[in-house]
Amino acid sequence: SLGVHGDKTLYHVRVEGLPPADAVVPVRGHLDVITSDATLAAAEQWLARRDDRDRAQALGERLAGCDRRYHYVVLDCAPSLSLLNQNALTFADEVLIPVACDYLGLWGVKQVLRTLRDVDRVLGDAVRIAGVVPTFYDGRTRLAKEAHDTLRLHFKDRCLDPIRRSTRLAEAPSHKQTIFEYAPNSSGAGVGATPDGEME
Repeated sequence: SLGVHGDKTLYHVRVEGLPPADAVVPVRGHLDVITSDATLAAAEQWLARRDDRDRAQALGERLAGCDRRYHYVVLDCAPSLSLLNQNALTFADEVLIPVACDYLGLWGVKQVLRTLRDVDRVLGDAVRIAGVVPTFYDGRTRLAKEAHDTLRLHFKDRCLDPIRRSTRLAEAPSHKQTIFEYAPNSSGAGVGATPDGEME
């Protein structure tokens, strides 16, 4: 989405032990990225062959020192229950959960919560939920409003303001820009959004 290409990827860091600094690609001021690609699927097989402790600690050991160089290390994980994601959860201090404002989104967040409990129970590594982010919110539909209300009821102040369905938000990746660069005054950037979540 940001037009970033790295010669070395997260696979090289995780599996081959490459220092993270050697895989980092500077993207913007105060933003560096370690990319990934299809080779990361091989890391899943690599993790499966490790014993439980090595499997749980692999990512934390590889990324050691990043917490001293950066204020935040963000791991963008696919919505699955893979070993890769479980490994990421053992490294993380907290998790931010995006939830689409529809029925399947609500079902998916239940699966995430179950996974977090399992990580805590099996590995003894509690991960704090920093927040739940309602996405694809269109306040003109009853389903979106009901989904948002359900999230607010369950998560209370940890339910953050919704990210509204926005044409500009969908267009930004094709321009290799964040929404704040591509359309900083749009509702997708959280500016000037109408209470009913009207799309642009």
